[in-house]
Amino acid sequence: MQRQVHIMGSLKLGDVGQRQLSNMNHTDTIIVWVASLLQLSVACYAMRLNRHFGTARVGWSLFSAFALLALLHLIQSSELLVPGNEIGIKIEVVYSLTSLLLLIGLAHIETMFKERQRAEQQAQKMEVIGQLTEGVAHDFNNMLAVIQGNVSLLTLTQHDPEAVEELNQISFAVKRSVTLIQQLLTFGRGRSMQTAPVDLNEVIENLTQMLSRLIKQSITLQNVLAPNLPPISGDVGMMEQVIMNLAVNARDAMPDGGKIILETSIVQVDSAHAKRQRGARVGEFVCLRVSDTGSGIPPGVLAHIFEPFFTTKDVGKGTGLGLAMVCEIVKEHSGWVEVSSQVGKGTEFMLYFPRT
Repeated sequence: MQRQVHIMGSLKLGDVGQRQLSNMNHTDTIIVWVASLLQLSVACYAMRLNRHFGTARVGWSLFSAFALLALLHLIQSSELLVPGNEIGIKIEVVYSLTSLLLLIGLAHIETMFKERQRAEQQAQKMEVIGQLTEGVAHDFNNMLAVIQGNVSLLTLTQHDPEAVEELNQISFAVKRSVTLIQQLLTFGRGRSMQTAPVDLNEVIENLTQMLSRLIKQSITLQNVLAPNLPPISGDVGMMEQVIMNLAVNARDAMPDGGKIILETSIVQVDSAHAKRQRGARVGEFVCLRVSDTGSGIPPGVLAHIFEPFFTTKDVGKGTGLGLAMVCEIVKEHSGWVEVSSQVGKGTEFMLYFPRT
């Protein structure tokens, strides 16, 4: 008799459970499952970020918390626990939206960590370059001193004006090389520049003969210098380095010959121009324009040309530091760089400096 009562009681409880489960429709089940899966995704993403936090505790704690919430909802959606009423379903919707926002936030955190790691890698590379440059600068300067001493002795014994002129050019090149080493050390170590009033026209005129020897005979070098150009406040050595880097890049872009134009002008920058160009400001500026008739730069490459160590040249023909140094030097002179290029038609660099 007791056994019969127990069976009847079980049947009654089963009927109650079936009626409760029948109250749970398919939409409620889907909502609960979505909330659980989203929270489980958050838990997995948090565990994925474990390598960025620097300690396993943070990653495991986040994983455990989100995984526990996901497990509870999975149990509920498996009908071991009845979802309940309409308020419970609204809570599940809120959980789903919160989990989605957490996924977006964790993805943003991962992006920030990756960007920081890339910046640290670039900083480490620059530090290595600075140390390497500093290490070889002393020996290189000693070699240049030997060259300069021999050139001076030869100049004293020469009576041929043409030979003396050639020796003077060698001496000039040695002095410029010493200046370039000093500026490279400045770039690598982050030293402050030595500012003074600089006449860009005079700098270009002094470099013209050296640039003519650097470029090929099939390339024409043309200077278009504005009269009465106001000076800028800057470092002469850095300005020479900027012009030489741009001229060498232009030369490499014209293997079959062409033209390089060095042009100076006074430019009035208005508000419309300042809004279009990053770093531009309203006012009167001295503009140095370096243009060529070379192969041009594809749009996909143009966006990366100022990044350190980025180069499209073959191994051993480029370090990827030339244009990065140009951009850095111009920024140190409170200016900015604009570049435009068309494939097959040439490239134009425009450097803006505030006039003194």
